[in-house]
Amino acid sequence: MDCRDRYAFWLLELLLEPVRALGASEDARSVTVRAAHGTRRFNLTIDRDGGDYRWSFREVPARARPELVQPVQENGTETLSDPEHAFWAGWTAIQQCA
Repeated sequence: MDCRDRYAFWLLELLLEPVRALGASEDARSVTVRAAHGTRRFNLTIDRDGGDYRWSFREVPARARPELVQPVQENGTETLSDPEHAFWAGWTAIQQCA
């Protein structure tokens, strides 16, 4: 594993930390993390309802040129039993739209 791979793995672990904490907490209802795909940024939210998790995302307009980006948003319809699975389902949807 080269240095770049280790850095990417470390960043992914940091990103997933609050998502995993959602599953461990009984008080938290949702968590939002910032995900990047190329030059685009997205707020990816995982919502919990009992033991069911759903994802949604909304694109964050670029600060440098907000007029060039039409923010995209999408809501997942499938309920999942794990917050990390919901994250990866949302990430897959981001990849498909970006």
